[in-house]
Amino acid sequence: MHFAANALVGESMQNPSKYFRNNVANGLNLLDAMISAGVAKIIFLFHLRDIWSAERVPIDETMPPAAN
Repeated sequence: MHFAANALVGESMQNPSKYFRNNVANGLNLLDAMISAGVAKIIFLFHLRDIWSAERVPIDETMPPAAN
């Protein structure tokens, strides 16, 4: 799981390169490291609330998204 993304909208407008560098470039670094290590799966969550409101654990791709 990758939880290191930046997510503040206002700051992203003031400092877009910080967000691009961390969210895109470092995301690609993570994928490259996964390939090198033979890791074939990644868990992607749009928002951390998806974890906290899960109906069951472990969470898998068959679970519906959390309600807003």
